[in-house]
Amino acid sequence: MYDLFPQYRTLVGKYDNPSWTASIEYQATPELLLYGTQRGSWRTGGLNGFAPPIPGLTGDGGSEFLPETTIDFEVGAKFSGRLADRPFRFSIAGYTQQIKDVQRTVFVSIAGGLAAVTASVPKAKVSGFEIDGQYSPADWLRIGGALSYADARFTSNVASFLSGGVLSSTAFGPYPDTPKWSGSVFGEIVLPMPSELGEATLRADYYGQTSTWFSSTGATISPGTKAAGYEIVNLRLGWTDIGGSTLNAAIFANNVFDKGYFSGGLQTGTALGLNTAIPGTPRMIGAEIGFSF
Repeated sequence: MYDLFPQYRTLVGKYDNPSWTASIEYQATPELLLYGTQRGSWRTGGLNGFAPPIPGLTGDGGSEFLPETTIDFEVGAKFSGRLADRPFRFSIAGYTQQIKDVQRTVFVSIAGGLAAVTASVPKAKVSGFEIDGQYSPADWLRIGGALSYADARFTSNVASFLSGGVLSSTAFGPYPDTPKWSGSVFGEIVLPMPSELGEATLRADYYGQTSTWFSSTGATISPGTKAAGYEIVNLRLGWTDIGGSTLNAAIFANNVFDKGYFSGGLQTGTALGLNTAIPGTPRMIGAEIGFSF
């Protein structure tokens, strides 16, 4: 075969691009830092091993997919000081990210079997903000939380790939694996005990997020690939510096209320006629022991 088709003998992809970070910071006060950051990076291109070994890009019927490149801009502020004469920490950041030739895996039928190939989606944009903080209103109490918003979308979303020997053009979207809203809150109590015995704490965490898609083509060729939002609660009882030693121990319970949810999935509906949703971790109870050094 290779003698008849010499173009199949060797396919080589060689890629190089710069990565960088540039930032500026301003210490407005001893407690308040303001900053701005600009970054650029990339992910190497490659060859689809399960696609026919034909030179050229996937969108032209070949097996090569392009490098993925991205630039982003972030501005924010960090405060670490006191509020009402009690320790207080707070940070906020806003960002926007531009991505070109977004590499997305698509499951297709090749030679009667299931194969994963990488398609290059022309453009995407992710914008949002993040907030987090922690406050200690009393020596025995710590409270805090975090909030994140992400508006992720393909801005030029038509890409081509081979499936069943046919070159197909598909509109990608919604943007997968990115909840629009997510957040957490926690409370931690320092239990009363003599300081020479160490420190015992009881902590409760709540986490929640809105729905996500586990397919890049959920709105077109892969329906039924949306995972609902969920909330879980975790508890932890810890004891550090036990008896003045370096020994630490804890017991914990994750997903205390045994909430059923899906943490992701595998989109194979285009090739097999079904999709697989991956369940999240059920209630889990355990213990830890360790040493500080």
